[in-house]
Amino acid sequence: MMYHDERRKIFAAVNTRMNEEPPTLTSAEVICDALSAQGVSYNVEVKSHVTLVSVVDGSAMLEAYLHGVAMDDTLSLDTMLQSSTLGSYLSSCLTPDGSAYAFPQRVAHVTI
Repeated sequence: MMYHDERRKIFAAVNTRMNEEPPTLTSAEVICDALSAQGVSYNVEVKSHVTLVSVVDGSAMLEAYLHGVAMDDTLSLDTMLQSSTLGSYLSSCLTPDGSAYAFPQRVAHVTI
């Protein structure tokens, strides 16, 4: 969620087109709250994994991955890296040997 929040802030700061918003992220918590409000029973299974993005091929793979995660290709990798908060976050994801970016993720699978 941190990535999405920071990307939205950067988008707002650099976007010069009127009335344009980046896609929003709907968290599992929001979905579960909506289901509960409707009285719908559901199950949640949380899975954790780490996605590794190699730096061997340069920045193109990282930029493509981040655009896919964001569901938006508006911001360049350079813009994201220049942001103090998002750039710092991305630097913290670099593996100790510098060969890849590691993105730990928790995914909630919600079934009705």
